[in-house]
Amino acid sequence: MDEKRMTFTGHLGELRDRLIRMGVVLIVAVIACFIFSDQLIEILSRPLNPSYKSPLLEMLGIDSWVSSTEIAEGEEGAVQEQVVPKAFLSAMSPFEYFFIKFKMAGYGGLMITFPWIIYQICAFVFPGLHKHERFAIQILSVGSVFLGILGVLVCYFIVSPFLLPYLMGMTPDFVQMQLRANESLGTISKLLMGFGIAFQFPMIVLIGVYLGVFTPASLRAYRKMAFVGMAIAAAILTPPDPISMLIMMGPLYLMYELSILIGVLVVRAKARRATAE
Repeated sequence: MDEKRMTFTGHLGELRDRLIRMGVVLIVAVIACFIFSDQLIEILSRPLNPSYKSPLLEMLGIDSWVSSTEIAEGEEGAVQEQVVPKAFLSAMSPFEYFFIKFKMAGYGGLMITFPWIIYQICAFVFPGLHKHERFAIQILSVGSVFLGILGVLVCYFIVSPFLLPYLMGMTPDFVQMQLRANESLGTISKLLMGFGIAFQFPMIVLIGVYLGVFTPASLRAYRKMAFVGMAIAAAILTPPDPISMLIMMGPLYLMYELSILIGVLVVRAKARRATAE
């Protein structure tokens, strides 16, 4: 009885130590992001400027915005240059930019420490698992971090430079565009985090398949229900417009189909292991 109590106490002590480690690293990352918050805000605000050209969209041959210098013919046939105005961010109070810096530092610190948090959670859980279970969770953890980073990169280099200019381009000439820094940067941050979370969808499905909650056959049978669920998730994680919702639903549906294929491989691997045992 005392041994069990000591074991339970030891687990609590280890959990406390790992929570402290995660908290310390998170605080350090937030402080570091706050120091470089001006540079971080400048990077986040780039898709709002007409002069910004996404390198990935240029590789795909897609114009992320109307060109910052449009060429037109004058009345006498001379070529003239029309400069598209730059969209400036505005702060409505002396304290707003400070809170924006702190908010961006919090978002950045959380994204930076996410792999470390996953590692600490896995290190705490691993001793109580079998060898094949530890291997599966390692694969899922690495895949989760990779897909999260991939989602953020896809959003920043492809979705944001395409979506934000499209939405801002709908503003007529008689309406002056004035972007509030807090709301604009908050929207971009939510988009980045939304895509990072949405790209975890295959990992959730694979965990369900590995635990026996789902099967590839059930995933195929409930494809329509999953499509509705993905539509709801896309509506929650994106700004309130149909274009951004459809842009997020595309990758989600492709990853759902990919999850079915990977689920088949997982089921086959479990069957081979059960036969071997």
